[in-house]
Amino acid sequence: RNPYAGYDEQRFWAALARTTVRRPPGEVHWYSNYGVGLLGWLLAEAGGGPDYAGLLDERIGRPLGLATLTCSPDAPRLATGHHLGRPLPPWRIPALPGAGAVRAGGADLLRFLHAHLEPPDGDPLGAALREVQRPRLRLPRSGDEICLVWNHRRAPDDRDLFFHSGGTRGFTAFVGFCPQTATAVAALTNTGPTVRSSFTQTAYDTFKRLARPDGEDAGSG
Repeated sequence: RNPYAGYDEQRFWAALARTTVRRPPGEVHWYSNYGVGLLGWLLAEAGGGPDYAGLLDERIGRPLGLATLTCSPDAPRLATGHHLGRPLPPWRIPALPGAGAVRAGGADLLRFLHAHLEPPDGDPLGAALREVQRPRLRLPRSGDEICLVWNHRRAPDDRDLFFHSGGTRGFTAFVGFCPQTATAVAALTNTGPTVRSSFTQTAYDTFKRLARPDGEDAGSG
């Protein structure tokens, strides 16, 4: 019910010391929650803040006015997650906050996506928002690319579709944006993903439809 609660910082660093890299960085792409969790620690250290949650609030939450952005499982007004119809307690992820502890409401997710559509000029946050959209690696046997965690797909008419999805046992989320049509979509459900779940695919299909340049309902969703 709370599988990461006992996985603390000491166990994380001990595991990292035993980890080996099989291929040179940048040569092959494997998505890794563990790797994203490590990235969270490195960002916090590079930012000079006390921890990842504090850095997130200082560099993103407050500048963009994201009032619900938090890494705390005890924050007020959190939705209750469900798995196969059963309510679950909020996950506690002390060692890997960057990989799954971040929480935000739907309106704040749209504010976050709109910042990617129109990155502010003349400040570090705007430069960072543009930098995370730059493709780093093309996936084999596919036209898709990987940016800084964002997935990038080029539509036949050269529109850029940026998106990402994820889930825990109690929640599933999808977010995407298209700069050319100024479209942003955030889709959330308080039900964990299952093998037969179509939520993520339906969310992507909706995003792709809303992002059409000739779509009557293009815009924010």
